Amino acid sequence: MAEAFRSGVEAIDIIQEESAYSLGLSRTQIVRYIIFPQAVSISASAFIANIIFLLKETSVFSAISLMDLMFTAKNLIGLYYNTTESLVLLVVFYLLVGLNDLGSKISILTGVSLEKGKTGVMGYDRTTGEYYTYQNHRIDAAYHGTGDLFSSTAVGEILKGRDWREAMRIAADYTAHTIEVTLQNPEKPWYGVDFEATIPELIGLE
Repeated sequence: MAEAFRSGVEAIDIIQEESAYSLGLSRTQIVRYIIFPQAVSISASAFIANIIFLLKETSVFSAISLMDLMFTAKNLIGLYYNTTESLVLLVVFYLLVGLNDLGSKISILTGVSLEKGKTGVMGYDRTTGEYYTYQNHRIDAAYHGTGDLFSSTAVGEILKGRDWREAMRIAADYTAHTIEVTLQNPEKPWYGVDFEATIPELIGLE
């Protein structure tokens, strides 16, 4: 940081300082009105670059005993050259940790794709620091209400006493099955998934 600001100061031509002296400005006035504003403007980009670098290289979640996520993502990129997949996974991890910082014990993200042709969910338990993923085959269809269907099913299963990982798996399978049933119905409703047709099957899980 100091080196970036020093280079900004040195980039100012000495003739500006000499001209200020000739006009009768004091050393303090020269620094305040001439050198400092220009030095800040010149070194601003370097300051920002250093701040971004520090954020990237010091993202250590020691409080939850996790490895440095950015460092791990860079290792994965170097080993497998899967840049997009590694960075997407990194964003998912950060989102889960960020959601937990809002006060929730367990955070779950849907629509997470970790394998080609598959999509699923990922959850994070703040009390144990545990991540859990469940992947199902990808269905090439999009309907309104799938997020509500998943969340209501997962919450219902948790309220019934199931472990959150099992509840997440059941909700993901039920949502995928409901989408498949909707696709098979030639008169499928345009406004969302046909969950009424599959509710009896969900109740049968009890």
